[in-house]
Amino acid sequence: MQLVLNGIDRPKPLERQSGVVLLVAMVFLLVLTVAGLSAMKLANVEERMTGNATDRNVAFQAAEAALSEAESFLFTENFSQPNFYTNNCSETHCFVQDGEDGLFFKGEFLEGGDCTLDSVASPDDEIYQDSSIWTTGSGKYRQADIELNNMNLDVQARYIIEFRCFAVKTPDNIPAEQYDDENRYDETYWEPFYRITAYATGRTPSARVMLQSTYRRD
Repeated sequence: MQLVLNGIDRPKPLERQSGVVLLVAMVFLLVLTVAGLSAMKLANVEERMTGNATDRNVAFQAAEAALSEAESFLFTENFSQPNFYTNNCSETHCFVQDGEDGLFFKGEFLEGGDCTLDSVASPDDEIYQDSSIWTTGSGKYRQADIELNNMNLDVQARYIIEFRCFAVKTPDNIPAEQYDDENRYDETYWEPFYRITAYATGRTPSARVMLQSTYRRD
């Protein structure tokens, strides 16, 4: 509705409005606060994710280093058949049922006899699945001596070695007889076969990695 003054149409004065600017400012401030808190939370989550990924990578490197150390140990020692005899191993290192210094043999190998492995009902029954193997500290595992790129990190890496009987060196040249003149596995054609399991933690115990490899000394 317009007023007519002196023949001139003039707009009706606006009604007085109070508190609108304050309300808009408060809403805007609330939006900024929520956005800021969300950004801080997202940054915190991303930082934790990055830290966890880095920690797991450290544990992975430690486990790989433990595998490498185990393979070097087997290559250097070059274990022979007396180390695996079930009943009469008198060597410095013996692969036994319950483990000794991290060396296991879940099977039977009698001098002059066949080498056989114990049957395993499920993967849960495997040696490396037994948590006590990694925590007892009573010679059930071998402690790896590792350095990760000269980083001063408190990481733990352990490994066990299982003797898995013998593997033929050249599959295309398998002898008719497994045994030599002394009734032993003919070492010209057969080599001990191992499974290595490494278990490592990162900078925190919650970062855990387990790796496996199989090894035969050429």
